[in-house]
Amino acid sequence: MRHNSLPMPEITKFQILTNYFPNNFPLDVLLGNMKPKSWQEKRAKFYFEKILELDSVLRKIGRYPLYFLEFYPTSEAISKSEAVEYHWYSYMQDIYILKERIMGIIGSLKNDLSRYNLANPNDANRLLDHLKNNVMSGLKEATKFRDKHTHERTARNFDITRANALSLIKKNAQELSLDIKKLDGKIEELTEKSKIEYADMAYRNNGEMEKLKDFFAPRFGHLFASINGHDHSVFKID
Repeated sequence: MRHNSLPMPEITKFQILTNYFPNNFPLDVLLGNMKPKSWQEKRAKFYFEKILELDSVLRKIGRYPLYFLEFYPTSEAISKSEAVEYHWYSYMQDIYILKERIMGIIGSLKNDLSRYNLANPNDANRLLDHLKNNVMSGLKEATKFRDKHTHERTARNFDITRANALSLIKKNAQELSLDIKKLDGKIEELTEKSKIEYADMAYRNNGEMEKLKDFFAPRFGHLFASINGHDHSVFKID
């Protein structure tokens, strides 16, 4: 009797990178249960942890379209417009963390190259510079919002600023004899418009993040495996 089964999901290039470490170094060392027996094992543990941290922030960034669309408090103590703005600032911070973590990994390996017995360390340096330049280019669109400074982007999307201001005015609406229904309607309109705009932006950026992962993972893995004397054929570079 033939049983139907779901197809196995295709392993990603980033998953190949994370799998490389336990396939080539003692798992107890990587998990911190056992002391490294060599400098190579010590640094493998370091890079394995950094790759996992990188994966964590990438996964969080990938969730932001959903955060913008659905992640809101039920408490009236925090307005929906405040939550939209909070998500935006958190998004910018996580993009900045991503940038710093990738640059940190590349910079650390550059500093470590002299400890590996390489015949052509200059070639490895050039490969890391190439990786850094391309990663920076890939992150440019996502990071320029933070680099330009927070208030500039918020001002360009004036809707969320207006929604927050109207929410404050609403607290004194009765004293000012203002129409609360009209205020609520405008706040809701501006908040929904901002929410959708930010969600669309995060969704578009996720496409760039996938390209970045597919570019970074095999190149970093190929170089790291090579300098450790391991088989690097698993890392396919398009």
